[in-house]
Amino acid sequence: MIIMMIDDDPDDRLLFCDAVAELFPEATCVTPHTYSDIRRNLAQTTPDIIFLDGHILPVSCKECLDLIKKLTDRTQTKLVIHSGSLSPNELKEFDRLGVDRIVIKASSYRELKENICNVIEEYIDLKHHQTP
Repeated sequence: MIIMMIDDDPDDRLLFCDAVAELFPEATCVTPHTYSDIRRNLAQTTPDIIFLDGHILPVSCKECLDLIKKLTDRTQTKLVIHSGSLSPNELKEFDRLGVDRIVIKASSYRELKENICNVIEEYIDLKHHQTP
């Protein structure tokens, strides 16, 4: 399983991948954080799940979403927005843009692991039910 985490904060990327490694040691965690890194990674691999920071800089989240839509098969890749906070308008916009799930960033490492575990287990369960 390939988990991509797109975030401009290096500490968030490190904690996220540490949590993924603890929970799902067989998973690969990739963390592109510039637009060119994202493009290059998506051209080379198809992630199972992409966690995208809702307030990434200097490229906007919408620009990242447009790139993800162009370079991934959305039937194969689950897209999760994770952010510290989102306005009601942002929530509506992400829903309109086809985001699969929105997760508020955790305030503790334990909560981060719970959030990651919930999303990945949901993905695994969905894939299991799609397999004939």
